[in-house]
Amino acid sequence: MRTKWFAAVLTALVVGSTGVSAQAATAAAGAGDWQFEVTPYVWAMGLDGNISVNNKDANFDRSFSDLVDQVDWAASVLGVAQYQKYVGFVQADYFTLKYNNDDFDQPLAQERLEEVTLDQTFVTIAAGYQFPGFVANSWIDVMLAARVNNMKLEVKNLANRSEDETKTYWDPALVVRPTFILTKDKKLRFNPTLSIGGGGDSELLYELQPQFQYDFTETIGARLGYRRLYYKIEGDRGDTQLKITYDGLIAGVSFLF
Repeated sequence: MRTKWFAAVLTALVVGSTGVSAQAATAAAGAGDWQFEVTPYVWAMGLDGNISVNNKDANFDRSFSDLVDQVDWAASVLGVAQYQKYVGFVQADYFTLKYNNDDFDQPLAQERLEEVTLDQTFVTIAAGYQFPGFVANSWIDVMLAARVNNMKLEVKNLANRSEDETKTYWDPALVVRPTFILTKDKKLRFNPTLSIGGGGDSELLYELQPQFQYDFTETIGARLGYRRLYYKIEGDRGDTQLKITYDGLIAGVSFLF
């Protein structure tokens, strides 16, 4: 298994925050009302979907344990920031899945394929405003976002000839991120992300990302939760349709300042 999980630090370039520590917010109150969070995390992702071409369907379902041997490397990071009540965040995920000849089913092997590589990148950039919550010790961030889904597929045959194709999908989305303080010391909170979009290059997309965040100190915290990301994409001529769900547990370490 050639798996290299790592996370890169991505600085938030837009004004915003949704999960910034309550302790960090207090500490930063005298420093221009700016607060930041950078959270590298691991997404133990599986794939489930359906592709339809000319009314012929094919289903696929691969759990994280199925995919882990094919992961060449991956990186995920969440960057958030806040200035007063203006909010937003940047979230990025990248992974490479690589299949060699031994991984192929017999029908593929007969096509004399040697290697297939899939590069997948998700980027979300959002900005908006923070409103008071409907219950005590809560608030809710409402943001508009631009979402990018980039897929590059490269196929190499036994004659060492390769072909590749890249597709990039841009879509607007509405993002809602409520926060609920769960303990008196304000260290534990429930901080889910809910978003829905489409109408750009995709017909529909949505995301459910329930998370718990715990602050060990004013500068170090942790996130643990689950993420489900769904895309419905139609081909240019309407004869191809892809429905795919990426989902799995997420866990990361937060740096707060």
